[in-house]
Amino acid sequence: MADDGLLTAPAGRNVGFYINRAMRLLRELLEIELAGAGINAQQAAAIREVHRREQAGDPGTVTEICHYLAIDKSVFSALLTRLVRGRWLATQPNPADSRSRLVVVGDRGVEMMPGIAAATQRSLERACADLTPEQLDQLAGLLGIVIGAAERELGREPDA
Repeated sequence: MADDGLLTAPAGRNVGFYINRAMRLLRELLEIELAGAGINAQQAAAIREVHRREQAGDPGTVTEICHYLAIDKSVFSALLTRLVRGRWLATQPNPADSRSRLVVVGDRGVEMMPGIAAATQRSLERACADLTPEQLDQLAGLLGIVIGAAERELGREPDA
């Protein structure tokens, strides 16, 4: 730990600052790529996650999507309302638990998913342009470790 109490790497770099800054810059790049699509980066992340789960044959509940996106249920509820109203997402009864609902991709989300995926890919390519394939693999591995540790600390199952 550094004198300021923040986790600092041996080279003196504030790890939290770099993770937070990278996240904010990636979001900004994605916002630029999504310009004109009618959704923002947070909404695109929700649509991508719901789509990913649906493609895997495991549609998620509101709670599961909130945990994956690391956002508060009340924030997601407002986000979901807007996305359902715009037909980006939809909800349906959960056959395994009548107290919850499953979140699925709506007709507009299905139609726009290729564009959302392409915008996401372009923003990541721009941000990672200076990394070698080996560095990119190392970055993904290290971030996976950080995410897994944080999920365990929060009492969640680490996502695969």
